[in-house]
Amino acid sequence: MERKRNIRTPLPAGTKLTKDLVIERLLSECGGSSLTYLARKPGGEAAVIKESFPLMSVYPIYRDGYRIVFKNRDEMLSIAEKFDEECRNSQILSTSGDSNSIYHPRSSNITAEVNENPSFAGTDAQYILIGTVDGFTLSEILEETEFSLRTSLIVINKILTALKSVHSEPKRMLHLDLKCDNLFFPKEIKKWEETFAIILDSGSAQRIGEITEDTELSISEGFSAREIQLYMKFSSEKINDGEAAKRCLDFISEGTDLYSVGAIAFRMLMGRKFDNAEWEKINQQDSPKKRTRLISDAIRERLEKDHPYSVDGVAVLLSKALYYSAFGDEMKKNRYQNCDQFMSDVEEQINVLDKSGKTHEIVLMRSVEMFGRLVEKMGLKNDGDPICDDDLFVRDWFPEVKED
Repeated sequence: MERKRNIRTPLPAGTKLTKDLVIERLLSECGGSSLTYLARKPGGEAAVIKESFPLMSVYPIYRDGYRIVFKNRDEMLSIAEKFDEECRNSQILSTSGDSNSIYHPRSSNITAEVNENPSFAGTDAQYILIGTVDGFTLSEILEETEFSLRTSLIVINKILTALKSVHSEPKRMLHLDLKCDNLFFPKEIKKWEETFAIILDSGSAQRIGEITEDTELSISEGFSAREIQLYMKFSSEKINDGEAAKRCLDFISEGTDLYSVGAIAFRMLMGRKFDNAEWEKINQQDSPKKRTRLISDAIRERLEKDHPYSVDGVAVLLSKALYYSAFGDEMKKNRYQNCDQFMSDVEEQINVLDKSGKTHEIVLMRSVEMFGRLVEKMGLKNDGDPICDDDLFVRDWFPEVKED
């Protein structure tokens, strides 16, 4: 049956959820299955609360006072099961946070406590408490702050450090819903080099290799890889008796999470999310090099003035993370498939910035590029002329491009 969009009214600030929790503000209403709030305990301790309130449903779901009413019991039970699964996932993903990593806190289902409040008694919603510290989501931070290239790369490296732990033994899980709304940063730590982030949501997390055609995943616009989008589409439409959806399962992997990290990086660098149409255009190009060039053109205006040496390297990094093709070995070849590959390229770009872009290889590359443009402008052809191919000669011609 066709699903319809619900009108989701969030709880107002100051709502007393339980005897120990008061809603302070809405954190996110972007999740497909829930609303997320920052709440506070009497002693001032902060916590994140998830309230089940699906954006789309077959039967209407609405708020009556503080209570949420599901018109269909099967849908209500399905949501309750998903929340229980999220709590189980959080036990697996939970780690200790430190200055060099991101951690996932434990979650607990507090629906019974919420129902003890007369204002919520009999609600059909489920409530999860996620232990955390006082702070802001990455989305909230980006509304107020424009990240530098270096800060963006540092944050991306921290996300990758955490994902490496999630993807590796003994956890061996995929998050499958990474986005700016799901990353929460403590406000008491001011230096990005020292901070850590908290992953707020594990509702879509799945064990690697154990995703089946019955698995329901979330689509977050601007952050979900195409294989997830197509999997959800084919699952709902039962194309070819579900065979199309099963085919998508083969390509939901570590690279699916890394796509979302690339999308987060793009959001930090460009100040906006990208849409599917933009990346469909990029991936219509028939070679990875052409796709990289289009990404390079997209970010050049943003980076060329302050970081000209980084444009091409960051473009390659993003094109590897955001490769959009859903099927075939081509995707596995051209998209990052493990955190180590991605982290190595990020660290290389941080190194370039720390050296002001003046490493030997980059100086040489830029010098040869400048000389090539001059030769082309003069109408000359470089047919293997030894002078045109002499790196030292090129650098002598362009003394303003030198290593320190």
